[in-house]
Amino acid sequence: MHTQSLPKITVLLGPTASGKSAWAYLLAHAFDFEIINADSRQVYGQLQIGTAKPKGEWRAHPQTGERVYMVEDIPHYLMDVIDPAYPYTVAEWKVSVETRAREIVSRNKKVLFVGGTGLYLDALTENFEMPVRDHGNARRIELQKKPLVELVRLLREYDATSAARVDIKNQRRVLRALEVVLATGESFVAQQKKQLPQFDAFKLGVRVPMEELTHRINARVDMMTEEGFLKEVQTLLYAGYTEDAHALQSVGYRELIAHLKGEMTLDEAVQRIKIATRQYAKRQMTWFKRDKKIKWVESSEQARDVVMLHYGMPLRQGL
Repeated sequence: MHTQSLPKITVLLGPTASGKSAWAYLLAHAFDFEIINADSRQVYGQLQIGTAKPKGEWRAHPQTGERVYMVEDIPHYLMDVIDPAYPYTVAEWKVSVETRAREIVSRNKKVLFVGGTGLYLDALTENFEMPVRDHGNARRIELQKKPLVELVRLLREYDATSAARVDIKNQRRVLRALEVVLATGESFVAQQKKQLPQFDAFKLGVRVPMEELTHRINARVDMMTEEGFLKEVQTLLYAGYTEDAHALQSVGYRELIAHLKGEMTLDEAVQRIKIATRQYAKRQMTWFKRDKKIKWVESSEQARDVVMLHYGMPLRQGL
């Protein structure tokens, strides 16, 4: 199948705190994009501050009437939709966004994927066949009782390839990879089999010097703290979610929960969030550097010009 005959999508990717959301808003205005979220944490509802989710509200789409997460006048899909306790998978995300992208294109609108979750984006653009979880698996229930250090040890023993690829500090992802290899006898990574592409994807990467990115990460964590990140975590716990909830095992939430349990001071938790976020950003860049199809840009103006040149798109009137 020739990519020229496939629905066109644009992907804006980059490490955390690189400015993707702001760039996406500018590009959406310039080219009449509708945005699909490709951030594995921003899919969850009730996680606002700690995921740096763009401030928006649920209201009717001006064209379809469907209730959509709107950031000012720009629709954002697969944003703020999943319960924090639900073990949402990349396979489920892929099915949802493929359907949504085709729906947007059918209305003669343009699609912009925005996020930094490399596995999500690779699954979409390379059309990987993702292993599907059995939510009632007894083995999974047993594995959930084990500490992260034991899960990592088991993953390295049974699937060293995946252990080198997944975020071994993320218990949910380690558990997922281990569950797959124990159930099938095949590596989790190896089961991500590439199929014929479903979309003609143009990938833009936000490039930020590491020194500047470090400064941005530190400033963002400080701002999150000032905006009430700790209160957000307390509200989730008061609502009945536990530290085992999938969404609460991510960076920031796990450190603040440890603080609330008396395991560290607030200042220590904030410093650990900064360190963990910087480490995560480095892992993101390591992942993205393998992809030679990404066109790296250093400003939103450059991104706009590259999109215009690639697609021959005119700017919307007045921009």
